[in-house]
Amino acid sequence: MPRLRRPSLLFLGVLTLWACRGARHQDPASRALRYEQLKADAATLRPRAEALRKVRALQRWRLLTGKQPAQRQRPQWISFRALARLRLLENNPRTSDARRRALRLQRLFLTREHMDQWPKLQLDLDRMIHARGRADDAGLSRLEQGLQRQRRLHRRAAGKLGLTLVHLEQEHLELDLPALLARSWRVVWSSDKLWATVRARLTSGHLNVGQLQRLRAGGDAAALLPADQQLPAARRLLSSLGLKLSGAVKAGPRAAAVVIGPGDVRLVTGAAPGLLGQVELLEAAGRAVCLARGPAAWELATLGQRLGPRTLGHLLGLIWLESGWRARHGAQLAEGVATGERLAALGRHRVLANLVRQRLWLASLSSQSVMAGYRLVDSPKKDDSRAAFWREAHRSHLPFRSKLGPRYIALLPLSAPPLDLRVHVLAHMLLGRLRARHGAAWYANPQLGPWLLERLCARGSVGHRKLLKGLGYKELDMAAPAKNLKQAWKEAQLKADR
Repeated sequence: MPRLRRPSLLFLGVLTLWACRGARHQDPASRALRYEQLKADAATLRPRAEALRKVRALQRWRLLTGKQPAQRQRPQWISFRALARLRLLENNPRTSDARRRALRLQRLFLTREHMDQWPKLQLDLDRMIHARGRADDAGLSRLEQGLQRQRRLHRRAAGKLGLTLVHLEQEHLELDLPALLARSWRVVWSSDKLWATVRARLTSGHLNVGQLQRLRAGGDAAALLPADQQLPAARRLLSSLGLKLSGAVKAGPRAAAVVIGPGDVRLVTGAAPGLLGQVELLEAAGRAVCLARGPAAWELATLGQRLGPRTLGHLLGLIWLESGWRARHGAQLAEGVATGERLAALGRHRVLANLVRQRLWLASLSSQSVMAGYRLVDSPKKDDSRAAFWREAHRSHLPFRSKLGPRYIALLPLSAPPLDLRVHVLAHMLLGRLRARHGAAWYANPQLGPWLLERLCARGSVGHRKLLKGLGYKELDMAAPAKNLKQAWKEAQLKADR
């Protein structure tokens, strides 16, 4: 019979209702006993969760460094009942704020382990786009089918946890999706004129997936940033800021930071020459340095969205907008290689890459919103993610000709690290602040590195509002990226870097 198809959902609903009703009428001694029982269950679960996370991190390390990891097995000891009890302890008024955050991160990690196929999907996307350099119809179809299966698993898991799919998605992303989408349009609108100018100068007016990859790579930049100079260039920037890498460093197909545990953070250097390879390495190195400075609690050090480490990494990646840094890098190369015009071209391509990234993220966010169950304010009642993409791509002036465009955008949430406009905006806010307070050569101040570590990294995985407060901000300034990009474009246009 239909009502017997989901006995666990019925059982969990009755159990939760009974628990909530009973809790209101329990005497203090009974409530204290229940709290201790929840704590004991969580204490039993915690070391197993920590060991599982370490296994997953080591598997990722082996994969990124070219070794075949062991077959990924879904742990059988995770149950929806255990996850529900973690949530009860998390929401108990006796639980401290710090412990509540750790419990939440642990619960979200175990929830994903119980139901997700994302690691395999991420690997498939990485192989298709970055190894082969292009997106094809058959490859996208396989990934779309995988995402559809994943979404069905999410919907089923959300029901068993007593949540809607929308709430489950928001928990994992740690953001208010519709509120962020409503504000994010200012990022695009504030740079519309610059976007038109840059497109007219650097593109043919239309974009496809392959062109996006080439533009992000910075054009013909391999001679300025050869593969064997990528890591030394990254170390020079870290050193000038008073930072240094610790932990293992190995080569792999793509740059990445892998946190095995508190104090054990490893860096994969990547093998791509050119500007894209250098930016990816700088972003990964920034995350690695930041994660190594994290707290001792493994949940806060290794789980969550890691907005602080990602912001530091993104800030370091923005260094190629600075004409002074480009000139400083050019002085390290052989005479005649780094001409002023070629260095200025790097700056122009970084402006373009930032503008494209903003618009890709916004179009992707719109698709995610529809897939998660939101209906956009100005959309028809019957909507789907592909229609949402085309509408938002048009509004954000993404001139895709290829039909693969919207399908590629819909898969961007699989990218690792994931695109996040909050990180992008906050990094640009910091860049503007550092320029104003420390001058155009802010990157040569060795006191700034420790300050950034203290503000972005010391507390581990915190929400973006606490991160903003720790930096002295009240909210995200969505116009900050446009201000920096306009200045960088003007500098790269008026004169060649010297």
